[in-house]
This record gives sequence, C-alpha cells and structure tokens, in this order.
Amino acid sequence: MEWPKFLGDPKKFCAWHMSILTQLSLPPWKELYDPIRKEIVLSTTNTLLNEKLYAKLRLALDGSAFHNIVNRKHLRANGLLLLQDLVSTYRPKNIPEVIAAKTSIIWGSTKRSNTETVDDYYNRFCELFYEINGDMECIPVKDAIRHFIFTLGSDFETIQNNFRIENLPLKWQTEDWPTVLTLCRDYHNSVRPQGILQPSSSTSGYFDHTAHRKKVKSWFMNPGKFCKEIEAEQAKHPNKCLFHLSKTHTTDKCTVKAECDALISSQKSSSGQPGGTTGSTGKLHHTTDETFEDAVTDDVVDSLDMHADNDTNEEELIYFATNHYLRSVKASETSLSHHDI
Repeated sequence: MEWPKFLGDPKKFCAWHMSILTQLSLPPWKELYDPIRKEIVLSTTNTLLNEKLYAKLRLALDGSAFHNIVNRKHLRANGLLLLQDLVSTYRPKNIPEVIAAKTSIIWGSTKRSNTETVDDYYNRFCELFYEINGDMECIPVKDAIRHFIFTLGSDFETIQNNFRIENLPLKWQTEDWPTVLTLCRDYHNSVRPQGILQPSSSTSGYFDHTAHRKKVKSWFMNPGKFCKEIEAEQAKHPNKCLFHLSKTHTTDKCTVKAECDALISSQKSSSGQPGGTTGSTGKLHHTTDETFEDAVTDDVVDSLDMHADNDTNEEELIYFATNHYLRSVKASETSLSHHDI
C-alpha cells in the first residue's frame, strides 16, 4: 500500500504527518510507534526496520520536500531521524511567534461553514489544536472543547447556552475529544436529521431537491417524451433512485414512479371505454402515446406533489387527471368537427 505524498506545503504537513503515524501504529511498523505518546519512538535497535522506514518515506516525498532531504547524508538509512527532521522543518515547536500566530487563528478564525460536516470541522479544528499544543499545553483542553462547540454554529445554540449557565449534562462535561465528537455528531443529527444540503455545481452552492423532484415527476408522467432526459439523468446517478437520489432502492422500485405509472395507465384505460372520448369521425384513434402524455400538464404533477406531502386520496387524483384529459380530448374533437365543416 502506497503512503500519501507530501510535496512540501507546510499547511498540509500536519495532515500528512498524522496519516504517517497512523500507518506506523499498524503492523509491521508497530515497533517504531509509541502508543502512549502517540508518536514515533526516539530510537530503535531494529536497523532493518528503520532502513525500510527510510525507503518508504523517501517514496512518499516529492517536490521541495524531497529536494530538501535528498543530499542530507546524516539522514540516510535512518527513517526515524528523517521523520524527526521533517517535523522540525515543517512543524516547528516552542517558537513563541509561531505559537502566537496559530493561537490567534484558532481563537479568531475557526468557524464551521454551512457546507461543512461536524466531522470535517472536527478534523480541521483538532489538527490546528494539536499543532499548537504539541508537547506543551498552550491551550487547555477544556477551553479548546468549549471554543469548538461555540464555533459549531446556531444548530448547537441549546448546548452553547447550557455552557454559559454551567448547566451541561454530565456526559458533556468531558475532556475526551473522541467523546466530544460523538456527542456533537449525534446531537446535530437529531437537530438536522436530513443532513446538510448536498453541494451542487450551481452558483448557489446547494442542491434544490424540491425542483429536482418536480422535474423528475414530470418526466415520469411523460416517459415517452422525456426518455432521453431520464436516461441521461440516471447515468449521473447509477444504482440510485432517480427521484429520491437514494441508494436504498432503484428507480424501478420507486413508489412515486409507481404512482405515476398507475395514473398514466388509468388515463389510457378510461379513454378506451364505450361512450368515452372516441368520436364518430374516428380521427382520434390515431392519438399517439406522446400526444397522450402531453395532455398530462403541470397541474397533474402539482397534484402528485400534494399527494406525496399530504397523503391525498389516490382515487381523487385519478378522477382529477382523467377528467382533465377528457376535457382536453373533447376540446380537440370540437376543433376537428369545426374543421370538417
């Protein structure tokens, strides 16, 4: 398995370093990892493993990071020393100006964006926090956790207010970061069970589910006319329901599509009943499926939207759609009769 690349960008070093430590905490590298300090060991007697680490790190370095160490002879065949050198270069410690600059960022600039999940913000916040603290506690964990929760946004207003009046539930009174993440994630899911809005390529940055579903319903009601659109959209969302954009079921098993199919079938069967809409001239016998589907207007789609949200009686929907179609055909028949005259 290849290790992630590091090209020499100081802003990306912390994330890269954490991923390397994760690799070293697993076999066959565990001998080089201190689980108590959660860091690499200072030295090792396993020369062969240390040489392998050096070779692995060399392959993971590129760009300026690689050019900076390639000529340093004292680092050769010593993976531990190489990693320590990289840390001292890209993550300097105990330099007051650096600590002050990063501390001002965590207190003044950290805030969860509208499109950022709790987990993503947690990773970004903790990366900066660990980078500042290092081996010495510049910011107390308790203060950092409080600031983290206060920068999660208005969804956490109740928890934030409980912090202010010191009325937090016992389980929230913790200094364990993984526990804090679990509590915040579960709380956010209870407040926003639908999750954050899906990013879109539109300028607004959000995906309009309502417009999408109305569009797809109109396609379902006119499958002959919009077959290419349906096929193209389905290609964008393979193995997902085209309407719900969910992997829990396919489009063929979508209940909304089944309702649309039933409505179309009901309309077609009603148009063929005796005494129905067929005139003596017989000119409407050649009505194609596409012409028939065009008779299903936005009124029907809107009525289906109401059905999806308000449990409107299906028989009422079919009655409405059928009568709407009969009126359309009757108007067409009258027009044709005038034309014959």
